[in-house]
Amino acid sequence: MELSGTIAANLRRAIDSVKRHHGKPVHQDTVHYWAALLSHAKNRRQEPGGLDRLIVMLEGALADRVA
Repeated sequence: MELSGTIAANLRRAIDSVKRHHGKPVHQDTVHYWAALLSHAKNRRQEPGGLDRLIVMLEGALADRVA
């Protein structure tokens, strides 16, 4: 996955975007991007930068979207 900026910055933007679009239709490509970003972050969580909290936040935001 090619990202613009850090993984943490992309996770923060995704969390904001998921929350902003809560209850609104979102293009399937966007949902796939959010899921791919989450997977990518999980694979890189050993790197410095404390991704765990952001990963949990995005997982929660996406779970709220499906619920």
